[in-house]
Formats: sequence, structure tokens, C-alpha cells
Amino acid sequence: MVDYSAPKILPWTSWAEWLDTYKQLYSDSVESMRKGLTRLHYWNSRGRAPWSLSATEILVSLKLTVMYRYPNNVTRSDQAYNARFIEQEMTDRLAISAAIINIVNGYVDQHQKGRFAISINNIAKKIKLPEFLVDLRHTATHQEIPSLKILIHAFYMLDDWVRENYWLKQLAHLESIPKKI
Repeated sequence: MVDYSAPKILPWTSWAEWLDTYKQLYSDSVESMRKGLTRLHYWNSRGRAPWSLSATEILVSLKLTVMYRYPNNVTRSDQAYNARFIEQEMTDRLAISAAIINIVNGYVDQHQKGRFAISINNIAKKIKLPEFLVDLRHTATHQEIPSLKILIHAFYMLDDWVRENYWLKQLAHLESIPKKI
């Protein structure tokens, strides 16, 4: 959540622009999502953006390029089994795994302060990041790429977590600020 006690340089021009972008990013319309993604990309390229904006950019990019292929968690067992699908599935598994690893690490790294590293699990508990996502990050990093079905589930869990822990908290805070008459 943004601290309003001191002036901050923010990548958006107004809170109305922020709200409009939020609505676009979480719209059911692909066109709206693309508009929100474009704006989010510009905000992130300006610097000084909260990590949650980078995480959202990754998640929405995946929604638009990968996740549309798996409506309602449809995976290989539900589709024709052929070499082309196997190649695409592995590529998608790698993309989703990389996104989860990057986003979990990004949130955890913000809390690594001091001379000694704190365990990822301890930080995750502190920020209420689901343990399942931390374990999946570990598996994808150090063991094997999880199944597509597990990754799709984790993707939506992480997307919900980012939305709840950044976008909706920020929105609630904005709505609690008295409006000028």
C-alpha cells in the first residue's frame, strides 16, 4: 500500500488513471486487458513502480498469450495427443513456471534486508503468500517442471493473491480517503 505521509513520485498521472488501468487489467475483454497491459508496461518502464505492477504485467501477459489455450483447466488429457501439442505444452509449462518463480522471488527479495538471508518460507508466511506457491517455486527451480494442471492452478492462485494483496488493498485505501467537495 502506498504511504501517503510523504510525497512520492508515481508512474501514473492520477489515481483515476490507476483505477482505469485496474479495471482494464481485470476486465473480461481481451481488448481492455491489452490496453491496461500497455499502460502497465509504460508505468513499469518509467521506474519506481511497485513490484506488484511488474508481477501483474507478467500475469496479464501470460493470460493473453498462454492461458487462453486452457479454458477451465483443459489440459492434454482432454485434447488430442500429438507431438505439436506436447511441444506447446512444454513451452507453456516453462513460461508459467518462470513467471511463478520470478514473481515469488520478487516479493520475497523485497524483504531480504540485513547481512543474513531469511528463508523464503518465513518471508512467505509474513506476507501471507500461499505455501503452495513457495513449494512450487522450489520444485520448478530445483527439481522438475510441474504438470500443466498444477501450474494452471498455481497461476490463478498467484493472480488472485496479487490482486487481493495489491490492487484490492490499494483500491480500498483510495476509497477510504475523503473526497474533496
